[in-house]
Amino acid sequence: GVNVDDLTKTILNVKNTILFKRDAEEQKAKSMMKNEDSANIPLIDSIPIGLYRIDPTGTFLDCNQTLISLLEAPHRDVLLEENYFSLFSDEDETANWLEIIRRNGIIRGLVFEMEQYNGNSIWVRDNAKSVLDSNGNILYYDGTLEDVTFQKKLEDKLSFLATHDILTGLPNRNFFHAQSKLTLSQARYSGDIVSFLILD
Repeated sequence: GVNVDDLTKTILNVKNTILFKRDAEEQKAKSMMKNEDSANIPLIDSIPIGLYRIDPTGTFLDCNQTLISLLEAPHRDVLLEENYFSLFSDEDETANWLEIIRRNGIIRGLVFEMEQYNGNSIWVRDNAKSVLDSNGNILYYDGTLEDVTFQKKLEDKLSFLATHDILTGLPNRNFFHAQSKLTLSQARYSGDIVSFLILD
């Protein structure tokens, strides 16, 4: 007197319930492992801006994972053996950086070109601050680095388009006015004579 169809449906329902519970438990376990992994990432490494600490000579004392990725360094230990200023593309920028921070104790939004470990150059925005001991001596500099290569290229392109003809690439009237004002101003300061030759 047992209905085979009903029994089959009951068995399938029990089987599906067991599989559903097992899948739910596996998903929960995976989710917990994922949360544990993300909980183990230090806050300093989850920030999307490069953070660094260097001594007064420029030797790295500490950095976050974002800076390592930004500079394409092969490993954290490699970067920590590096001198910060040796990564500057232009040596004059090192002198400029040091002059600003010694004068003001802080750098805000300084943009310059930097070399990556893969040989490429990027434009970065640097913010840094002197950290002093109780006697006013510099212990180290703490700073942030942000990749602004895209913005810099866009600014350069817009600046070029504002002062050059799009079709020929030659300087336009805006460029002429800006340059003539600068030339006249320099001539007044130095006492030089300036003449303009205009050809149609």
